Amino acid sequence: MSEPDVVSAKRALRTALRAARREIADQPARSARICGHLREIDAVRSASIVMLFRPVPGEPDLAEFAAWCRSVGKFVVVPDPVPTAGFPIDPSLVDVVLVPGVAFTADG
Repeated sequence: MSEPDVVSAKRALRTALRAARREIADQPARSARICGHLREIDAVRSASIVMLFRPVPGEPDLAEFAAWCRSVGKFVVVPDPVPTAGFPIDPSLVDVVLVPGVAFTADG
């Protein structure tokens, strides 16, 4: 498969998976499970500064996790969705970055 074909196939797969993700019925329950799991990760527990994402439809809502982070003294960074807004702090200070993903191979 040529590189343009691979790029096209990946784009089509991501589009299909995003559509499927938006159809998941248990969005609040899934978000709560994810937030609970995140609180148990050693890197998160030891972090001082955690960067989160603003969810789009179908992605987990991390508001509960952000509230927990703040309640235990962590600084929470949520970048502005406007690309020209700049980053709110020096990126090298961030200990943990949570990034949404659509699909992964067995190797991540």
